[in-house]
Amino acid sequence: MTNTIWRFDIDTIDDTVDVDMRADLVRWLHAEPHGSTGVTVWAEVEPVIGTRTSRVYVRGTGHPMTGDEGTHIGTVVTISGLVWHIFADDLPIDDLEPEYEGN
Repeated sequence: MTNTIWRFDIDTIDDTVDVDMRADLVRWLHAEPHGSTGVTVWAEVEPVIGTRTSRVYVRGTGHPMTGDEGTHIGTVVTISGLVWHIFADDLPIDDLEPEYEGN
């Protein structure tokens, strides 16, 4: 299939958001404001049959980070003046290998 660019609107702020898409993620491209407090993220994808899930992390300036946020996509200043820093996994969740603890 041919790659294309899709947008994903995220209304949940200062959180970890699972983004479901009918595509394989190629790469995250950009983030911009959406509405008064939300963000829009853009991604290059390859459409597929079936749903894939990728994780996006939205963190406010001065808010705690876990260290697992992944790659920085961009920083967004909303109309209401909130500043959000957008991070995302480079790979869809479906492609990540499970982590095992112990032996």
